[in-house]
Amino acid sequence: MFKELWANLWVRLAALAGVVVLLLLFILALRSVLVPLLFAFIVAYIFDPVADAFERRKLSRNLAVLWIVTLLLLAAIALPLVLVPSMVVEANNMIEEARQERAEKSAQPGSEDALNFAQRWLERGLQHLPLEQIAEGLGLTTETVPRPPQPRTRRPPMLPKPLPLRQPPV
Repeated sequence: MFKELWANLWVRLAALAGVVVLLLLFILALRSVLVPLLFAFIVAYIFDPVADAFERRKLSRNLAVLWIVTLLLLAAIALPLVLVPSMVVEANNMIEEARQERAEKSAQPGSEDALNFAQRWLERGLQHLPLEQIAEGLGLTTETVPRPPQPRTRRPPMLPKPLPLRQPPV
């Protein structure tokens, strides 16, 4: 009976699909272990010729691996120490150049920062939208609809109310 069932192409394809799904679920469940293991295999594959070269110079395999690991750790420590300061200097230079460019553009008459222009254009457009009528048409309550931002007007500073004068006791 099993041979007859297995002779069917669709049964074999379904079994193959099931095996693939189970294999993928297995890999997914063990990915926290498999990723470092894969990385270790890659590192071992890359540095095996280096260890072989040390062995040809009459150094034991253990000492060769110790030298390679030591050199890799030193490189991992030295690389940030060399690169980070230069990256900070370059980032500061980029920021300073951007500030100078922006100052030059804003100094030109009639020029305007695109972001500020777009922000003012949207604020002006939102002031004229009948949001409450649109919300009522959609069946929403006006409490749930945000109101458009009101234009900021300069108000004179509020002065504190003067204290009432006390009458001296008689």
